[in-house]
Amino acid sequence: MTLDFRRATGLVCLVALAVLVLWDVFAAGSGQDGATISEVVRGFGYAHPIVVFAAGVVVGHWFWGVQLPHET
Repeated sequence: MTLDFRRATGLVCLVALAVLVLWDVFAAGSGQDGATISEVVRGFGYAHPIVVFAAGVVVGHWFWGVQLPHET
């Protein structure tokens, strides 16, 4: 039996997303300012704008040249 890495990768991404959402809900409910993921990432981005730029370049290249389905 071989491991289907495409399916496994999708499952890992789904589990990671679920964990991050649960953590963010927990952090938001903690009552501490600046505890959510978006606030931490925003603060990091302001301190290190080159990382935000690099992330934009990477994500842009993921979708560069993607053919959108034509509407009929």
